Amino acid sequence: MTLSGQRKIILLAADGVHENEVLSIRERASAAGMNLVIASLTGAALQSVNGLDKGQLLEPDMAVDQVKPEDYDALVIPDGLYSVDALRGNTLVIEIVTKFLEEGKPLGVIGHAPWILIESGLVTNRSLSSWHTLRVDILNAGGHWVKSPVHNDMALVSAASSDYIEDFLDRFISEVQSGVHTSRGAAPGKDKVLESSEESFPASDAPGWVSSSEREEES
Repeated sequence: MTLSGQRKIILLAADGVHENEVLSIRERASAAGMNLVIASLTGAALQSVNGLDKGQLLEPDMAVDQVKPEDYDALVIPDGLYSVDALRGNTLVIEIVTKFLEEGKPLGVIGHAPWILIESGLVTNRSLSSWHTLRVDILNAGGHWVKSPVHNDMALVSAASSDYIEDFLDRFISEVQSGVHTSRGAAPGKDKVLESSEESFPASDAPGWVSSSEREEES
């Protein structure tokens, strides 16, 4: 743990990650005096997206197999359908996420990122928001889906989409500053837990970009 000094946040991402989320997280972490470290699956540059379009290439600091959870105070996983799908299929990513959940360290997830928490098997009795199409997945995993743009369940902070990045970061940065949670309980009175909803959220990203493997083939 590094809570006695500068807070360190690890961000996990793959090709297809939302550019605006990564940049916003980096900016807010820096403004709060925190150190953000970005890890990709292989250490290769990340092809980010902006809606249907390619975003900029983002340079990570390390590969996932170099991440030591004990070196970090918090974990954040941005949205991006293809990024999250790639991450949830990686055993090391699941091990890292599980470690943070078990130890009560601050963990932030946006949009589709709760898929990775579901893979960990630790969603049971947890409440969280997500992209609306994950509602049934969360319920089937034993969790409670929350109809809210942003939600806190202890140090687990979740957001429905990029549209709520500023509110998400307000809460996430506050959790990182507070440190590890040692007791259960969602933030009282802020959000209403629902197990069904007809609410619609903005459209997700589509593949208007190419992955790192496709970039290599093109070159």
